[in-house]
Amino acid sequence: MNIIIGTLYYLLVLQQCSINDVFTIHGLWPQYANGSWPQYCHHVEFNQSMIDPIMSKLDTDWHSCYGNNFDFWNHEIQKHYSCLFNHTIGVMNYMNTTLSLFDQVKNDCSLGQKCRFCVNLDFKLQECAEMINN
Repeated sequence: MNIIIGTLYYLLVLQQCSINDVFTIHGLWPQYANGSWPQYCHHVEFNQSMIDPIMSKLDTDWHSCYGNNFDFWNHEIQKHYSCLFNHTIGVMNYMNTTLSLFDQVKNDCSLGQKCRFCVNLDFKLQECAEMINN
């Protein structure tokens, strides 16, 4: 993998709902190399019909640990997707891209540990540079 040396990247964050659970997606978040991130940049129209074709995969790989899945996805869309550095990617493509990235790394995490991966602006997995605060 190449090392990210720029100031903009995405962070793919996985979660465990309990210590013995497998990892699932928490989100794919825009990040700055200084450890900060943008959030809630603009309102995004989001409804369930937009994701119906991938609903079963989302329910399996990107589900909420605490409540309604749609509310969780809407939160991720409003907080993180709304600030993507690449504004040409649609919601469905963003969610499919996140699912695809997850499929590439889901077996690379250790139970009980934080599991995060850097992703470049072309949505390719990258090695995180030491300057990035994760």
